[in-house]
Amino acid sequence: MTRKFSFYLLLAIVLVTGFVFFQVMANFVIPLFLAAVLVVIFRPVQSWITERCRDRARLAAALTTVAIMLIVIAPLVWIFALATSEGIHLATETPLAKVKTKVEDVRQKYNLDLENGELLHQIDDWLERSSQAIEQEGVEGPLAVVEESQLDQLRKLVGQLSTVPTDEKSAQSTAEKTANQAKRALLQSTKEQLLGAIEKLSPAKASELNFRQYSETILEFQLAFQKYRHQFLGGPLNAWIKETVNPSEEQYRELQRWLFREAKRMLLSITGTGAAIVSSLIFNLTIMILAVYYFLADGPKLIRAGMRLSPLDDRYEAELLQEFDTSCRAVVLATLLTAIVQGLLAGIGYYLCGLESVFLLTMLTMVMALVPFVGAATIWVPACLWLFIDGNPYQSVFLLVYGFLIVSMADNVVKPYVLHGQSKLHPLLALLSVIGGVQVLGPLGILVGPMLVTFLQALLNMLHGELDSLAETEVAD
Repeated sequence: MTRKFSFYLLLAIVLVTGFVFFQVMANFVIPLFLAAVLVVIFRPVQSWITERCRDRARLAAALTTVAIMLIVIAPLVWIFALATSEGIHLATETPLAKVKTKVEDVRQKYNLDLENGELLHQIDDWLERSSQAIEQEGVEGPLAVVEESQLDQLRKLVGQLSTVPTDEKSAQSTAEKTANQAKRALLQSTKEQLLGAIEKLSPAKASELNFRQYSETILEFQLAFQKYRHQFLGGPLNAWIKETVNPSEEQYRELQRWLFREAKRMLLSITGTGAAIVSSLIFNLTIMILAVYYFLADGPKLIRAGMRLSPLDDRYEAELLQEFDTSCRAVVLATLLTAIVQGLLAGIGYYLCGLESVFLLTMLTMVMALVPFVGAATIWVPACLWLFIDGNPYQSVFLLVYGFLIVSMADNVVKPYVLHGQSKLHPLLALLSVIGGVQVLGPLGILVGPMLVTFLQALLNMLHGELDSLAETEVAD
């Protein structure tokens, strides 16, 4: 009884101490994990340096740490700093006049001017004010009846709406002219629906309606107006494109206010919170570099000490260590190396095509290349579209071909070369593990998610082996 009590007490003390120890070390989990990954990946480099240092472990560990800093950390820090600088410059130094000029150039080049644009924007503003009034009053409140003067203004605006289709001038064939006559009739019919809805909103008629009926009348006008826009502008897609590149003055002012808020937030972040973030990054980077050195210098001793203290069987511990080594090489190294290669190749393409903010685009391409199936195309495809819209069709086609044949195909070259059949992870499971890992652990989940899945596979295999052994023992007994 005394021995059992002593054992349970010792176990409780170990659990409490272990919990407190985890709380103390929680802030260092990420840099220690990244250090362990780097040590596994650069083990061949360490072996090569150790041979030439005549087995002087400390010196070899120091030289390997310097090599890791020069090969991995320094270039990534440099690219990240330049990308951050370009992002801040893009958000804070882009004047509104430049945005207007660019939008006007696109409109003129692709003939996307919005006829009756000011008229449509004025009706939009009226609808927005009416919707806000209804929301403020609520179901229980009194009706926000539109004044007759405001309705007269709305009638005047609707009366000015054209019933001539935008493509009537270019119509040449008899079929086109017949189609435009049908469009004229539809536009006239929709215009009459708008005027009919306005009459229902007059104070005399509105007094006979309850809140729900009055709201439905406003909605009827909105739907009829949306229908008119689609008919007049040549369909929903054409309407969306033309309205997007023809913002109103109020939308321009809202964009200016948004840019000012974002610039203010970034400046405050740089001077305030930004300093704390940079300090945290430097601190974690220092911890990671120190951990890399000590893992390289004392790694075997630390592993033996951990195996001696662990209650698991030695063969299971060796299997888990082997699985960690394999996972790092099969998942982490292949994913990171592929993302870096794709990002650098894409950066070359961005530079050759004359795009601005090359380092920002390169960094974004590297980040997106980490996600299976989605990949770097989420950055270079929009870049192709931007080049085409900006009046550079040849550069757009070049980047499209280059991105498909060089950037995206690099994934099919680098990964098989690194993996050599080591990966046992199904592609769908790899995708889900990355997405789930990011949701739970943030950016680190890109690496941890797939590794946890491979570890789970190894643990399940161990458990299956133990169950088979127990079954064989029971049969033998």
